Amino acid sequence: MPYIDATGVKLYFEEAGEGHPIIFLHEFGSDSRGWKTQVRYFSRAYRCITFNARGYAPSDVPDDPTLYGWELAVNDIAAVMRGLAVEHAHLVGLSMCGYAALQFGLRYPKRASAIVAAGVGSGSAPSQQDAWSRETSILARAFIERGMDAMARRMAHGQTRIQLKYKDTRSWEEFQERLRHTHR
Repeated sequence: MPYIDATGVKLYFEEAGEGHPIIFLHEFGSDSRGWKTQVRYFSRAYRCITFNARGYAPSDVPDDPTLYGWELAVNDIAAVMRGLAVEHAHLVGLSMCGYAALQFGLRYPKRASAIVAAGVGSGSAPSQQDAWSRETSILARAFIERGMDAMARRMAHGQTRIQLKYKDTRSWEEFQERLRHTHR
């Protein structure tokens, strides 16, 4: 399997196609496989790159909580670009990694030729930060106590996910299966 070193953390990546690079950055509830349809299409004219963020096997899954956060996610994008000799690229990020894409663009404006960031901003309003911190702590405990299978079922039936079931049942089932096997 191909990996890139991001300051001691190995990040699994895949590439397809040739041309100007597009780096697809996954959301919390998925991994690089969530971009397969887009990669299949865009790799006809672009060099498409996906990678699993730290914490998403087969990338390394550090036990130390201080080895996670948006700052490290930004550094990981830069590490992937360095490792693949990419000077500048289009970044397409969703949710958690959409935020990392935006922060990357602010930190390295000449390296991002375009940024598409969708579903960014959960917990970022100052008035919501305390509630968001409490919610994420509760969610983290639930993952530990209930396990990934139970949490995948819960997340797949959330109001932001259930719409996919009604629109494309097969894609929703694939999403739920990926989710069950994404996190440790």
